[in-house]
Amino acid sequence: MNIRARIIVRGKVQKGGYRYLVNEAAFANGLTGLVGNRDDGTVEIVCEGRKEAIQRFERSIRIRDPMTHVLSMHVRYLPATGEFKYFDIVPEPDPARATLERADAAASALRAMDSHITAMDRNIGRRFDRLDRSYGSFGRTLKAVSRDMRGARSSAARVASNIGSLRNAVAPSRSRKRASTA
Repeated sequence: MNIRARIIVRGKVQKGGYRYLVNEAAFANGLTGLVGNRDDGTVEIVCEGRKEAIQRFERSIRIRDPMTHVLSMHVRYLPATGEFKYFDIVPEPDPARATLERADAAASALRAMDSHITAMDRNIGRRFDRLDRSYGSFGRTLKAVSRDMRGARSSAARVASNIGSLRNAVAPSRSRKRASTA
């Protein structure tokens, strides 16, 4: 039997790709509904599905990483209405903010790639000594590949940092515009 959950998420949950992570988690748990930013800095999620799936979903969206830090979630369960066919992200009405959020989502993806590259590098590194003993130059070639992977990680980190700088550069100018129109 399906139920509905209305979830208000507080913390550092806007401008960091959080809605995209919520969308992925909803898809993974077979939920329908929507997620959107609210004017007070919170994120609102309305979802429907099996109660067990919603509870798994709730656990998976309690994210704490450099871009997102969920401090609290207020969950209210209601009867399902069946009004949703899919899980959607409510689009951001301000085009500049929407662009920055997409850039932040890209930065989050780069950070995820960085952790995967790091894990791959460690795994390959453990095998180099054995390969060097067995095959000589083959192991040295793989070490060169590892150096290239570290370079890719460094490049990804620079891009993520530049996206953050861009967001910070645009945000103050938007604040001044709001203050001057008030």
